[in-house]
Amino acid sequence: SNKGGVAIISPPTSLWKVTSSFVVVAGYALLIDMVGPDESHISITSCYFDPANVGRSCSHVCPALQRAILRTHDPSSFIWGGDLNIKPSMSADHKERFSQQKEDKDLDCHVGTMNAHELRLPHGEFTYSALVSETRQFSTIDRAFISGSLALLKGVDWHLAAKHTGIPSSHHKVLLLQARPVHKAKSR
Repeated sequence: SNKGGVAIISPPTSLWKVTSSFVVVAGYALLIDMVGPDESHISITSCYFDPANVGRSCSHVCPALQRAILRTHDPSSFIWGGDLNIKPSMSADHKERFSQQKEDKDLDCHVGTMNAHELRLPHGEFTYSALVSETRQFSTIDRAFISGSLALLKGVDWHLAAKHTGIPSSHHKVLLLQARPVHKAKSR
């Protein structure tokens, strides 16, 4: 697709190193497999659903993504997300009123099949804004998911945030996912 694209950025200072990467669906999804300092593996994918045909993108990309994850070093440890273009209701106050479009239900089905869990942005954050009838409207069309095994990982707090891209004309924000260690409080 020449309308959108996907990217995964790992800082050079990361302790996780890329072991392989490949395109899952040209123009729509890519995957990188990484190994950590303790030799554990994780795969990270990024997807783009064409807003002109979200349903077709979902039904084409999600099964290919599932097959690709099964071929990684550890299929139970994955993170995936991206510009899914499944629009919740646009609103001036952004209360995350998710629509129940067919595309939402299709995505939920694939998420369930993959035993993935959606990571939600903190209350009031959004990933997309646009002027609609001269009123600024907000929505969350960029989404992130983690595998069930990562969601249950003890000692890790998964934190999702939306950050400005730095591109003045961009309507999107970038999703930033952090795995923060949970420190136990010292007892007295």
